[in-house]
Amino acid sequence: MSRRFKIFAGLATLLVVMASCTSNTYEWNERVSLEIVTPDGRLIAFSTYHVAQTYSEDGNFAASNSHSTDVVGETVAIRLPSGRVLIADLPGSTNPRAMYAFLNIGSSTAAKLDAFATQTHGPAVLKPRYYPDFFMMSSSPEGLIFERLSSDVVLGELEPGVRLDRITIEVTDDPISEGQLEVTVPGLFTAEALVCNSNPCEPKERWPRFIQ
Repeated sequence: MSRRFKIFAGLATLLVVMASCTSNTYEWNERVSLEIVTPDGRLIAFSTYHVAQTYSEDGNFAASNSHSTDVVGETVAIRLPSGRVLIADLPGSTNPRAMYAFLNIGSSTAAKLDAFATQTHGPAVLKPRYYPDFFMMSSSPEGLIFERLSSDVVLGELEPGVRLDRITIEVTDDPISEGQLEVTVPGLFTAEALVCNSNPCEPKERWPRFIQ
């Protein structure tokens, strides 16, 4: 093979690689609602946040080695009868939960993602396998205490007679929620000390798990 042909072949390969790296971003507002059953009735709390999900151009996110999730908004929290607060986790680097609820992850294409992100969907009940991580927050002389809950606790009794009945999710045109978390958890962003799973943890500006 001549040197010139090798150069042309290399450029062609580079162009193919560059084309395959092209990505699209799909955006929507995702609303999550928690429904809690207590001896005195049902408690409901919700939050709406904005999701921007980036994948390869063909939308084959099941096989994609590179994707990103950006979230703007705050997570959902609900105060239990004991005064403790159950707080869900915001989506991280994994696929947003609405995609699991309304899409076939293994066969979605860019066209399906375009349609998904531009329409409203749901509400639908989220399967426990797609539940977010949960934290239980309580107050103590040491400050606010956050304990990550195991799936057994989340699916069982949170406290006597209190359990998580279901989580619903929808893609909505509603605006993102603002200020609800601070109302539900007074002092969350002003507490001088936070304790997470028995260890000191970071204050608001270094704690993007609940609000971004």
